[in-house]
Amino acid sequence: MRGAGQIIDSPESVANAFSHLKYATKEHFLVANLNNRHEIVSYEVVAIGSVNSI
Repeated sequence: MRGAGQIIDSPESVANAFSHLKYATKEHFLVANLNNRHEIVSYEVVAIGSVNSI
């Protein structure tokens, strides 16, 4: 899984973990699950589309 184990400690680290989404043609709404050390354990795509269509 992309981003798994990566430490999230700033907005920049979130952008780096999910940098593959910058090439997506539609918006992706994600939920990232972190452990107590702020590492990504998993993430789920909740919705794909635009803000107007979700």
